[in-house]
Amino acid sequence: GEFAGREVDDVVFRIASKPDPVAKLVVIGYREEFRPIVWTLADSEVSFVPSMVVKLPNATVLVNRDRVDGTGNWFYEDYFVFDRASGLPVSLEFDTVIDSELKRILPPGTAVRMGGGFNIQSLQYKQGVWKHGDPNCCPTAGTVSIQLAIRDNAAAVGHADYRPGH
Repeated sequence: GEFAGREVDDVVFRIASKPDPVAKLVVIGYREEFRPIVWTLADSEVSFVPSMVVKLPNATVLVNRDRVDGTGNWFYEDYFVFDRASGLPVSLEFDTVIDSELKRILPPGTAVRMGGGFNIQSLQYKQGVWKHGDPNCCPTAGTVSIQLAIRDNAAAVGHADYRPGH
């Protein structure tokens, strides 16, 4: 695809003795000069999918989101906007912003134990909340919702809501 007038390519690395790819490199280029921006090494089982470009009302975001196999619904996620002033992609670091907001909003003794709660198209994070003793399948401490925004090439919290369980 195209990101800020630059070509986006995924380079997948394979080893002859392994059936699945072992790494993925996302590069962006202009006039056939490419620069790497994401390197994902499958040091655990990773299901690589193509990167994509998502057009939002106030930003265009280059998305790399590869699922880590297992029961945790975890992903290796990277989200970039392009800073025209510097001519460089800028990581939005949604995961850092979400983690900070979860620490602020959730009561002691509760936590989010699963991944996969972020939706780039809506810029919303929704997830169940676990308390000590909850099984992996069944969070009982309620739900959390965080509406995010992109401001000045950075992720920001617009609104956050924690609703305790019954």
